[in-house]
This record gives sequence, structure tokens and C-alpha cells, in this order.
Amino acid sequence: GWAKKRGYQLYTVNDVVCGATAGQNNLVTDVGDCGCERNGDGCRIDDEVAPEQGSACRCFKKSWWWWCSGEVVGCKDLRSEQCRKPDRTKLSCEQGEGNCGGY
Repeated sequence: GWAKKRGYQLYTVNDVVCGATAGQNNLVTDVGDCGCERNGDGCRIDDEVAPEQGSACRCFKKSWWWWCSGEVVGCKDLRSEQCRKPDRTKLSCEQGEGNCGGY
């Protein structure tokens, strides 16, 4: 898959015990996609949430007239409830460290 070609790694909650760190440098494995939508002046996670424990959805604006897109990344905080069970909330969006201004 595309993620493996890009050399991305997704850490699980169990990896925390072994000293793994999270955040933008530990992006993704080939676990699927997530989606974001424009809402007002920012983005929010749509119905397609991050697919796996340990993952988050990073929302970002695209183009000058802008719309929102999402990519699966590693959680900012592997110990958070949103990292264990990703959802559509602002807290879950913040785990992806992207644009969460649509909440």
C-alpha cells in the first residue's frame, strides 16, 4: 500500500510500554482512510473516522477556495481515550494535530 512505500509507522497503545513516541513523525501504516469536511472557517472529521486504535485523522485545508481532506496519522497521545477509540469529536481531531477549526 501507499503508506508502506512512504515508510510510515503506526504505533499501538501497547507500544507505549516499550517507549514508542507518537505524533506527526510516526504517521501511518496501510490501515485505511479518514475523511474531513469543511464547516465554517475550519475542518472537522466527517463520518469516516480513523480506522484503528492508535491512529488519528489529521484534517487539512486544500486549495485557495478550500475544501477539507483527511489523512490517517499516529495519535499525538497514545494514552488518550480518543487514541484508543477514534471518533468524530474535536478531541479526536486534535490527536491528529491538523485543522480542527470546524467544531
